[in-house]
Amino acid sequence: MKKLHLGKILTLLILPLLLVAGSVRATLDKPLVYKGDRAVLSIEAEGSDVKFPSIDSIAGFRVLGSSKSQNFTSINGVTKQTFTKSYTFAPTKSVKIPSFKVMVDSKELKTNPLNLKISTPKAANKNAPVQLEMNLAKENVYVGEPVRLDIVFKKDPDSEFAKVEIAEPNLESFWAKKLPDTPQYSKDGYIIQKYSYLLFPQQEGNFTIPAIFAKLGIAQRRSRGGMFNDPFFNDPFFSSFGGASLQWKKLFSNDVKLHVKALPDNLSIYGDFKIKAIVDKKTIQANKALNLTIAIEGEGNLEDIEKFSLDIPEAVVYADEPIIKGSAYDGNYQGVFSQKIAIVADRNYTIPSISLSYFDKKTNAKKTISTQPIDIVVKGGSNTPKIETSTPKLQTALSNANENKKEVSDDKTVVSKESNPYEKYIYLLIGTLFGAIITYLLLGYKPKKRVSKKPDIIKQIQKAKDDKTLFELLLPYANKDKDIKEQLDKLEKNIYKGGKEKIDKDLILDYFEEVV
Repeated sequence: MKKLHLGKILTLLILPLLLVAGSVRATLDKPLVYKGDRAVLSIEAEGSDVKFPSIDSIAGFRVLGSSKSQNFTSINGVTKQTFTKSYTFAPTKSVKIPSFKVMVDSKELKTNPLNLKISTPKAANKNAPVQLEMNLAKENVYVGEPVRLDIVFKKDPDSEFAKVEIAEPNLESFWAKKLPDTPQYSKDGYIIQKYSYLLFPQQEGNFTIPAIFAKLGIAQRRSRGGMFNDPFFNDPFFSSFGGASLQWKKLFSNDVKLHVKALPDNLSIYGDFKIKAIVDKKTIQANKALNLTIAIEGEGNLEDIEKFSLDIPEAVVYADEPIIKGSAYDGNYQGVFSQKIAIVADRNYTIPSISLSYFDKKTNAKKTISTQPIDIVVKGGSNTPKIETSTPKLQTALSNANENKKEVSDDKTVVSKESNPYEKYIYLLIGTLFGAIITYLLLGYKPKKRVSKKPDIIKQIQKAKDDKTLFELLLPYANKDKDIKEQLDKLEKNIYKGGKEKIDKDLILDYFEEVV
């Protein structure tokens, strides 16, 4: 009897150790998902020290996110410690999920393999009480050509839902602009709500926009008794006051296909546009900023127009980021592309012609629009004046003098064509005048020396009270020092992009004090 009693005691001591022995298992939140839906793989391990594997992909599909949890349970005095790590991924085909290695209490254990099946969703038929449709305005477009996508939710008046959530379409190959929602309307016995997008294809090819789904929340009411049995309280309004929960049902749409053709001549812009270049002045003081605005107005894929840059010899050019303001209407997108460029120079220059090439929607052919060159006069700079080497009066005098030149005979006898007692004085006067002019041109003309204004620039920098003023003062020196260029970049962010960069005025002043 004592031995038997001792055996029971040993069994009770060993049993807890057996129960807490490490183990792992893998589970899926559901064995069947629709294409495009997310699946969750969970790995559960029992033990005191668990190390999960680092998993970046599952069966070739990228892990979109992960989470970790811990749980303690106690049964008949035996405590279990369970760790769970979940991985979310979005498979597009049926897959076999392999085993994964997990370290549990210094032992390597493997999870069980799993199978996950993918089902292709089917849209409701045309007579169903609830329907979800996707429609494209056209099936063949060019790169950059806008095309309207409509998502239509239809339900008959007897179908009531406490909540409806419609997923966003997958538009990875398109730049998309969501259009304002339209009010509900009725047609063919259905109540209809329409959601629309304007799509701009970014590359050529055959594309499929996959089916989307709507989540329909149906209120499930519990029995409440008493006066709450009155049908009046079955209204969905009262479902939020206890006694109701939502049961969700998915409704799928059809998919749509689009063929996108490449634009000729490597063009990327499609539409109908006008261009103009505007300057705030055509005459400006040396080393002051002139503002140029490039404006492109019309309809098409304005968002794809690239930033313009100018190359003007011996000038500092600073181009802002473009600003695009547009709106959609009747399946098109119209607006204005605007870009400001600041130019600083100390001599006259010409702003070159600015052009844009695009595929014209009216002619279905390449079209180039251009601005006219703009001549800018810079005052107080280093423009070199033209110097005339002779004057018309002087040329006439020399010509008349040549006609009266003496002829010298073979026997060295000088014979005058015309006797004139004042002839030598005329020659003397002409020679004196000519010599004076040449002397003035060669020695007397001295260009005015430019007065350094660097001390003035230091005073102006010290007095500058805002970023815009400081930006205009430093702009002429953008290409002369990397520290000045860095401060200009910070100022640009503050002025045009709402930045809050700290400007180092001491660093700026140090530069100008060194070069003065």
